[in-house]
Amino acid sequence: MTLQCSQQLHSHMQLDSAQNVLEVAAGAGLGSLDIVQYMLDGRSKLSKDTKRRLTVTDLSPVMVELAEKNLHGAGTEAVEVKCKEANGQALTEVSTGSVDRYITSLCLQLTPDPDALLHEACRVLSADGIAGFTIWGSPDRSGTFVITAAANKELGFEEYGGEHSNFGMGKDLPALRKRFAEAGFKHVQIWPFQCVVELWSGEEFAKFQQQFYLLEDEELVAKRFAIVKRMADEWLATGAPIGLETLIILAKK
Repeated sequence: MTLQCSQQLHSHMQLDSAQNVLEVAAGAGLGSLDIVQYMLDGRSKLSKDTKRRLTVTDLSPVMVELAEKNLHGAGTEAVEVKCKEANGQALTEVSTGSVDRYITSLCLQLTPDPDALLHEACRVLSADGIAGFTIWGSPDRSGTFVITAAANKELGFEEYGGEHSNFGMGKDLPALRKRFAEAGFKHVQIWPFQCVVELWSGEEFAKFQQQFYLLEDEELVAKRFAIVKRMADEWLATGAPIGLETLIILAKK
């Protein structure tokens, strides 16, 4: 799901005109592989003599190491790709106004201080740059997590049966827009994008879910599988896919 919304975000960021791209909270760098494709000769609108740079960052050293492995060989003579540790709330090594594209996917609703992250994003962005974000959208169109919570509740695991806290930020768009404005962004576009996990089969979704819930009690495993399958079939019967609604956010100064 992360890759689906990341690719959608990238497609609207005019990355083929970007010279200096900063990605924050990049994880293992799978989305970064998509970014670099826009910057390569043959796709980039910049002259072949113009050097381009993609800086891929994450707070976790483990993720930075994975990103380095996944991005090995992705750069060229014209496109430099660097992976490094960085805290999106305090980009101390990034100069003010130095990047023309800033990207972070499914991070804003997770970071301890979203306002600090937004202020830093605005600070490092050039006057004509574009900042791109994705966050969780509405639970009403996010069956992956709604079904999981409902199944947990039916099984008696009340502490895991509530709505996920990640949905909070996307529920109040006026407050979200205010946050961007207070960080210094003057132009902000927000729209939903549906990430899809399953379209047709409740059983296939139950199998998918089972990968993430490794229970030792075989009876409990079978019971949970049956509940998830039933709920997934009910969701799909409404004509809606099971997945995660995300919000694509583009911002300019």
